[in-house]
Amino acid sequence: MYIPESVTYIGHHAFWGAVYKSDGKLIGISEMNVAASEESFANTQLGKPWLPKYDYMLFKKSITVNYSAQRATLEELQKTE
Repeated sequence: MYIPESVTYIGHHAFWGAVYKSDGKLIGISEMNVAASEESFANTQLGKPWLPKYDYMLFKKSITVNYSAQRATLEELQKTE
């Protein structure tokens, strides 16, 4: 998932359900790539919680947030398939 620098608001539970378990595997958003620096993104109005997270009984999985990230090109995305 890529969040451009122009985003100034992400609502409450915006990505709720974006990570789920199917056939014993976690599926969905595996990382957030944010164009803004961590310091700049701190000024973004964020709902709580805004990040996707798998949380069921004793198993909890949070995803990585990469700040100052570049948007992947189509060619880069096709290489990961």
